[in-house]
Amino acid sequence: MKHDVLFRKATLFCLSFALFLGCSYLYMDHLAGFAVPDTEFFTLEISALLISGFFCLAGKKYFLLLFLPLLWLIGALCIFPLSHKPLHFLSFMPFMGFSAGLWGLWAALLILLERGGRKKYPVFLYALLFPLLPFLVWSYYFMNGSWPIYTALLAIWQTNGKEAMEYGISHFHPVVFILLIFTFTYAGHIAGNAKKFPSLLISKAGAWILSAAFILSFYLIYVSRDNLLTEIYFQARDCQTSYLQFQKEKEHRSRQMEETLKTISAAPHGIHVLVIGESENRKHMSAYGYQRPTTPHLEKAAGNPHFILYTDTYSCHVQTVQALSYALTAKNQYNHIPLEKAPSLIECAKTAGFHTIWLSNQEKYSLYDTPTSVIASEADKEIWLNHNIGTDLKTEVYDGEIVNRLKNLEITSPTLLIIHLMGSHRAYWERYPRECAVFEGDNWLTDTYDNSILYTDRVLHEIYETVKTIPHFQSMVYFSDHSEGIDEGLDHNASIFTWDMTYIPFYMAFSDEYMKNHRQKIDEIKKHKDDPFTNDLIFHLMMSLMEIDIPDYREKTNDITTQDYDPGQERFRTLFGEKKIIENNDSPK
Repeated sequence: MKHDVLFRKATLFCLSFALFLGCSYLYMDHLAGFAVPDTEFFTLEISALLISGFFCLAGKKYFLLLFLPLLWLIGALCIFPLSHKPLHFLSFMPFMGFSAGLWGLWAALLILLERGGRKKYPVFLYALLFPLLPFLVWSYYFMNGSWPIYTALLAIWQTNGKEAMEYGISHFHPVVFILLIFTFTYAGHIAGNAKKFPSLLISKAGAWILSAAFILSFYLIYVSRDNLLTEIYFQARDCQTSYLQFQKEKEHRSRQMEETLKTISAAPHGIHVLVIGESENRKHMSAYGYQRPTTPHLEKAAGNPHFILYTDTYSCHVQTVQALSYALTAKNQYNHIPLEKAPSLIECAKTAGFHTIWLSNQEKYSLYDTPTSVIASEADKEIWLNHNIGTDLKTEVYDGEIVNRLKNLEITSPTLLIIHLMGSHRAYWERYPRECAVFEGDNWLTDTYDNSILYTDRVLHEIYETVKTIPHFQSMVYFSDHSEGIDEGLDHNASIFTWDMTYIPFYMAFSDEYMKNHRQKIDEIKKHKDDPFTNDLIFHLMMSLMEIDIPDYREKTNDITTQDYDPGQERFRTLFGEKKIIENNDSPK
């Protein structure tokens, strides 16, 4: 009896205190001259009311059981200091309000389900819903060391089952398994106690409290809809919408190109080859000073006057879709062209009269409507060596098969050939034949990564030796979409950004004919080989090499073939403009 009295007094105190704080903030807002209440502060008071109501409704014993997942979710804010990232106080309040709103709605429905005599299995499944949210946030932290960001969700939308499994295995952390067991155990305990909730619900007071809980929960969800959790979804949605819009604008861009280039009667002759690598870090290439001989062919070629090796190149983003959506279109970090309005390299080449070929050993992401898949579909001829079509990352053949296809491919001038390698995409150990496993003795991950780079070097050498024999061959350009944080045990994830993820190789090779006929361009390219460069400027490079001039998209300061190229370090950026290259104090250059 004494405990019941204390419980009622504590409940009355919590409710009174929440109301007092709420009224105090309303009065202070009024004194400050605000026309409406400060909802960000007010959400804390509503949250306090909601929590107090459940404290009264569920009783002190079962309240702790109900409150545990909310405490777990709010505790996830500790991820910010744990990952050495700032957390603004104003970010805490909407997150608290939104979390409390979701929790209140979940808890209210859970009580109704349990008091309604539902079977344990449906209650168990429902009981899993809210705890899964903190489970996912904390699991992401233990797997990646940071709070999740929109690119993580975007990657999930654009990935496939095999890649997701490989990612999970390669980033597995034992704590995640423990958290999973805890989450299921908690839901099972909730379902097992379905009949033990206090009977207060059948009273008028209980009904009023539950009704208020629903109202307050919906209110908190609405006023706190912009918070640390929902911004992950909203940013990913906006990015995906931009990609879908890029596809929808395809016909408009084609008509625009035809209008712009209608005065061109014939394309310049020649074969131009653009090779896109995958996840290659120049710090692990011996041509850039790495101690292991991972790129013997490139080292030898670097002394050839036909080759130009760039030494200070960065990716514009650390994920494939984002990087290539800029590298293969007129959109870059330094202009204000909307992605959906930016013509692709293939669109421009086709309109100018080039035959276009897309040859890839990556899966066709047709299920996800990314700019990469849209750009590839614009080619006159598509060749996909990986026929899994977005359902499996495991390649059917190694990149060396591209050379065999090239030898059997009829290529006539003028042609733009784009080759997309699987390169060093994790899982590295699946990217090369077993007989090419040369390196061992470091750690297994580094050994397999270095072996994949060694194999890519051989493939690129064979590609060059093949294409340079094609009549009217003019140029071959190679760059990687992004790098890999291999030395830190990381791959490429924007939420745990490191500069290693941006260090990419970039080089060009030219025929005697091209070097003779374009001496000024070659001189400018050589002059800038040690200047900063980001791969979102590949579009301007290729347009210049192919002699396609579109005044509306001419950016001489971003074109390394001209004397107007601006090499100023302070202007170069990565991660779609979020990071300045000049901020990097650990450049391998």
